Amino acid sequence: MARRKHGSVESPTMSVAAQRPTLMILLGAVLLALATIAAATAGEPMVAIRGNHSSEAAEWISRAPGDRQLLIGVWFRMRNEAEMEKFGEEVNDPHSPKYHKWMKRDEYMARFAQPPAVVKAVRDWLSAQGFQIESADYMSISAWGTVATVEKAFAITIMTRPGYPLSYANPTDPQIPARFADLILEITGLRSGGIASGGRAIEPRHL
Repeated sequence: MARRKHGSVESPTMSVAAQRPTLMILLGAVLLALATIAAATAGEPMVAIRGNHSSEAAEWISRAPGDRQLLIGVWFRMRNEAEMEKFGEEVNDPHSPKYHKWMKRDEYMARFAQPPAVVKAVRDWLSAQGFQIESADYMSISAWGTVATVEKAFAITIMTRPGYPLSYANPTDPQIPARFADLILEITGLRSGGIASGGRAIEPRHL
């Protein structure tokens, strides 16, 4: 080992050859970190659900605890919405020949509800993200997940209101896989009660 003088004090220094194993370890750690980041960002294309956020939460500075449990609801869009709205008007119009001629449940679901394959695809994706499914049907899926799970799955942050740690909301729109863009209407449970949404109003459609 060589010795290098610093003023009147001698200090030991390592040769280049001796430092090489340490440099290789550091380089390996950097490459591993880059590979991890690449894997995390190499997922399928995502799109935002516009308006599904709270504007006031943008001013909050505290993050919600990552281990807090949230119950979210993923609400499906109904199919053939224009036809469904027309049908609703006709069965409620006394002057329409279809007045009070209701569809049977199976017929209604076949024409307007998302098919079981869609429900299963969304359910499987939620499960893969770490959510615990509570219930699932043609209207919505309810699932439990920690704040950390919600933030990672939907690419958002959950913030808490200053002075009110139990009040929480997402200041940005949640992201969902692009393949679900025309299937999912809204995600509820991302903000606590009493906190208004931002953007356009989105309301789940009920039968």
